[in-house]
Amino acid sequence: MYKKFTLIIITGVIFLGPIGQFFLFKHTPIYNLNLLTKLYDDASWVNGKPKIVIMGSSHAKYHIIPAEIAKLNHDYELKDIVNIGENAATPFEMYTSFMKNRDKFSKVKTVYYTLEPHMLGEKYYPYNKYESILLNYDQWKYLETNHNKKNDYFFPFQTFVQTLEFETTNRSKNNGYSALKHKKFNEFSSGKVSKLIYEPLELFPVSLHGIKYFKKLKEELDKQGAELILVLTPTYTWQQYYAKEAKIYDDMLINSLNTAIGDSKVIGSFWPEDFALQYKDFKDDTHLAHSGALKFTQEVFYNIKKYNTLRPTAIKNTFSYRFTSFQKQLGKKLIGNLSIKALRWKTDQSGKITFENGHLELDTKDFENFAYLDTKFKGIKNIESILISMKLPDEKLKMIAISLRDDKEYGHFFIKPDKFKNGKIRLSKIEIDRSSKNFEYNNFDGFTIRLYPENKGGITNFRLDEIKFYN
Repeated sequence: MYKKFTLIIITGVIFLGPIGQFFLFKHTPIYNLNLLTKLYDDASWVNGKPKIVIMGSSHAKYHIIPAEIAKLNHDYELKDIVNIGENAATPFEMYTSFMKNRDKFSKVKTVYYTLEPHMLGEKYYPYNKYESILLNYDQWKYLETNHNKKNDYFFPFQTFVQTLEFETTNRSKNNGYSALKHKKFNEFSSGKVSKLIYEPLELFPVSLHGIKYFKKLKEELDKQGAELILVLTPTYTWQQYYAKEAKIYDDMLINSLNTAIGDSKVIGSFWPEDFALQYKDFKDDTHLAHSGALKFTQEVFYNIKKYNTLRPTAIKNTFSYRFTSFQKQLGKKLIGNLSIKALRWKTDQSGKITFENGHLELDTKDFENFAYLDTKFKGIKNIESILISMKLPDEKLKMIAISLRDDKEYGHFFIKPDKFKNGKIRLSKIEIDRSSKNFEYNNFDGFTIRLYPENKGGITNFRLDEIKFYN
């Protein structure tokens, strides 16, 4: 069908001649027929109806790992999260992909969109299949003279043919994420960022076309009650030069975004030190290798429920955002330290509790669904976070549930074993998964740990080391 349609177009162009094809593809809607092909259909491989969609350019495709998000957030399974970011993708490409697969995305609750300033400038049009037609003669002439680009202004039919796509790539294996390997690369130098992104600004301003479709995507998400969260991803040296050389361009960009989409939630950062990234964690100056993507995803997408409480605000200069690990934001003042051995612990009849060097050890068997430890203590107040140190049992667990109680009130945390880093986990009130109506996180006097093994039979060598309270 598509090839027949293309043949008809080519025949018409031959009949009309060079002047006719210029007018036809520059000044009539016929150029948009390319969208009837597979052009900008980056979600054709998506199966089911995901709840979270990651969008953007290569910074989405190579930097954000759906499988890692699923590990860190028990409310979601891997099938609920897809990454449809694509190389050089603009807001128009993401909007088009969204609309071509509208039914698949009817259950989406959150879109995480990677914000790359250069993708929203007209100087990036030559790298975009569809948008290259939007460049005017003066822009093409400048690119030809100063960037050694082939001037395609008078050949819109050729541009049209180059946009036609009849196949798509199946990226379902890793839910859209693609891993990159570190290679030796050159760093940016002074003047290069501004030259690539916008200079001269009067000739290559922020793309109104890109801003328009950012707004249209936001409007579509608003219709179904879904949230758009902007994500900044780190670069190696690019961000340093962008902050110095592109403030005027960035001012123009954020003013356009604030007008188009209004107050927004912005997470992440351009700065690699915010995520403890090193040279080896980058594929090149602007793209993360897999090790870097892993670090970035674990930091930014650890417990995404925390973003529910983040208040949308006017977007600031993109390079001004800094990221602080959620764990580092929690209370640091130690106000209580439970003596594990001094407490009275209970377990089921088959369980055996022993103490060694102040640590509690539990072995149990013959339970139906879970093994548990339970204790009560004198109430501790004004708590912001709890640090729990433990060694998981030899048996593989499906889940760990930690419950806090105050008389008849309760708060439950449901935790995947993968979230325990180095045998420790920090819990705060925004991470509570279920609670009674009047439960107060900062005032409780009971504590229960439930261990849910994948296979019935028992648990061995579980150890509870320490429970600390902070504000």
